[in-house]
Amino acid sequence: MRNRGTAWEAGALCVVLAARALGGMAGSAHDFTASGWSRGAGCGVCHAFHSTDAPAAGTPAWSREFSNVAYTLYTSTTLDATPGQPTHYGSKLCLSCHDGVTALDTFGGQRGSTYIHGKARIGTDLRATHPIGIIYDGALAHADRGLFDPNTKRIPTGETITNGLLFGTGNLECASCHDVHDRLGNPKLLRIRNNGSALCRTCHRM
Repeated sequence: MRNRGTAWEAGALCVVLAARALGGMAGSAHDFTASGWSRGAGCGVCHAFHSTDAPAAGTPAWSREFSNVAYTLYTSTTLDATPGQPTHYGSKLCLSCHDGVTALDTFGGQRGSTYIHGKARIGTDLRATHPIGIIYDGALAHADRGLFDPNTKRIPTGETITNGLLFGTGNLECASCHDVHDRLGNPKLLRIRNNGSALCRTCHRM
């Protein structure tokens, strides 16, 4: 089994699109085809199909800019991990729209003026969101005592948390919980349905 982030980095975009043809991308929250600001680009709002340019190593043919801002990070007296500024594309790509800094219709080399709004706009203050950019490993689970060991706890696919939900060197990112391509058709683009707090209970001992 391979780490999810490594598999994504190595995977070709055409494979992702083929998977979407069989899944729920059409009509999902990330189907932008009918949005007036998308210029009918659909997948092109996020992906540059014929460009070799990328804002960071390992990004999947990305056509948007990363926000160059300092985020206010989650903090808590009970948090045993140390969040850092988002650097991994498992969160940076999401924030390139959801922080509201860059217009939705700024892509493909063109500048736009339509910004994300409502509950979809997270903003740059991340204190009200689940902490991201943290290393979730066996050492954190041992120190916290309220977390499962990600190298042994398994998710519905049969993979461990580390292999199925984490990125890079065990980074917990936005895409650890949310599937931008809605492959499973779960509410709120979740990787695991949260009925009975099932998604939360995947990592947290409750």
